[in-house]
Amino acid sequence: MCQQADDLIRIHGRTYSVIGRPLDGADSPTIKHRLGELRSYRSSLYRGYRCTWEIRAGRLWLADWYGMTADGDVGLGWLFPGAPGPVHATWFTGELVTGRGKADQVGMYLRGWPYYRTYDVQAGEVLGSTLKDDRAAFRAGAARHRRMWETLDALDAAEKKLRT
Repeated sequence: MCQQADDLIRIHGRTYSVIGRPLDGADSPTIKHRLGELRSYRSSLYRGYRCTWEIRAGRLWLADWYGMTADGDVGLGWLFPGAPGPVHATWFTGELVTGRGKADQVGMYLRGWPYYRTYDVQAGEVLGSTLKDDRAAFRAGAARHRRMWETLDALDAAEKKLRT
């Protein structure tokens, strides 16, 4: 399994990665059924879809969505029939977490960010946000990941040397 592609979110003209899947909370039987029809068309997108979210005017919006079914590519209008454009994410209540800063690999299938912004969302309304400074853990995770790859490279080199 490779690292999965993140959903994206646009806030004040900037784009960030979303950590988590806000669409998973949609309680509509129609939405759940349609998500079940999706096919994984890339190894980095096993869930079969990718979203772009927006925070505008204090609300969380599903701005764009694409996926693939057995019949081909589908878009936001397939998932939300009759929706003319962005869909207010009224189904989502909880914390929406975004990575901030330059991402780095901190595990085999995991990226980390030096900062995280958490938005408190209630039925699609953004109530506030907090910023977490995670630079110390970020540096430690990235260093651990680099050491793991250095060890694997050294083992590969030793194995090649034994074969010759």
